[in-house]
Formats: sequence, C-alpha cells, structure tokens
Amino acid sequence: MTFGLALLFGVISTDGFASQGFGVYLAAVGMVFTGSLMKNFFEEFAWRSYLTLWLEAQMPE
Repeated sequence: MTFGLALLFGVISTDGFASQGFGVYLAAVGMVFTGSLMKNFFEEFAWRSYLTLWLEAQMPE
C-alpha cells in the first residue's frame, strides 16, 4: 500500500525496476513478506505465551 501511494503521488519511480526485470519485483515482495511473517510470528508468540495470561491475571474476578 505504501509503495502504491508513493507511486501515485510521484514520490518514487519504477524505472529502475522495469529495466532490471520482473524478478526484482518478486524479490522485493518476498523480502516484505518474509519480514512481515517474522514480525507477526513473534508478536503472536508474545500474546499467546505471555500477554494473554498477564491480562487475565489482572482482571478482577
């Protein structure tokens, strides 16, 4: 979404990507996907293993 908005407002250009081929787009998407997957994995691990239990312990009975 950020990439699309930057293209829309003319902040960035895809000329360099176009000259290098479609594989560069796939590599960029793969890096973003991998980073997001790692972040979400650790965030989910934190909620399920620690934060949910902590919040339940703080709730009055």
